Amino acid sequence: MRRTRNLTIAASASLVAGLLTAAFAAGAPASAVTGVPGVIAAATAPATTNDVPTPTRPTATRTSPSLIADSLCYVNWYVQSQTSTTFQALVSFRNPTSGTIAPPWTLSWSFANGQMITGILGGATSYSQTGSRVTVSGTETVAGGQSHSFIVTGTWNGYTNATPTGFSLKPPPGVYFFSCSVTTNPPLTTPAVSSAVVPSSAAPATCVIDYQVPTWWPGGFSGQVTLTNKGAPITSWTVRFTFPNGQRITQLWSGIYEPTGTSDVVVRNASWNGNVATNGSAWFGFNASGDGPSSQPATATLNGVACQVI
Repeated sequence: MRRTRNLTIAASASLVAGLLTAAFAAGAPASAVTGVPGVIAAATAPATTNDVPTPTRPTATRTSPSLIADSLCYVNWYVQSQTSTTFQALVSFRNPTSGTIAPPWTLSWSFANGQMITGILGGATSYSQTGSRVTVSGTETVAGGQSHSFIVTGTWNGYTNATPTGFSLKPPPGVYFFSCSVTTNPPLTTPAVSSAVVPSSAAPATCVIDYQVPTWWPGGFSGQVTLTNKGAPITSWTVRFTFPNGQRITQLWSGIYEPTGTSDVVVRNASWNGNVATNGSAWFGFNASGDGPSSQPATATLNGVACQVI
């Protein structure tokens, strides 16, 4: 009796194996054989990773001479002063690439409430306005990731001096542009350096004064002075020089002008640009009366130390 039962079980197992083999060979699903008495449904085998092709990540390449944006392009528009009809704004834009933006670059925007641009002071060379759209051009080189600033003067209606919109930066050759977001923050204040480490009265070992006259007109001109500290870090600065032909400063920004009543010029740092690291720079701009192109001073000092004038 036991032998007969064992033969029956063996025969059933052999039959099931045969049915499963035939079903899989024919491509039938496992459920096709679940109706056989005493047969447990076969589980579908999981797909192996070899069944799914591995996607290929495209390789980003930089094409010369185009510049590829590495980060956000932004513009900061800060109204420094305004009357009932005029205003003055400090405009700063950031080079969003790791490459150098060589001149001539252009920065464009749209005024929102009928404002009209009337001039630019330092950091840019020309401007135009068509309707509400303004374009400012510059001949300065802006290194990768660095910011560049200039002053805009204009008129407004005395009711709403809204922040411009639609900022775009065009590096040369001007066939493409970066769209820029806009902020309205006051100039950043550099964290103060502890006087226990670097006294604010510390004078640099050497320095360079870069004196530029970007624009001039009969009887007046605008200038920009960039100081480069080649010595120890400083937390305040005073620049002194003398105009060679009796010129007089009539307006100054990004610094504090101390009138002397003569052609001697004394300019101290503003509240936000007094800290200058080793090999760091700060700048101020001004308008003056007198002959512009021949107005470069022969000597200048930074915190009482003679500087190279270029």
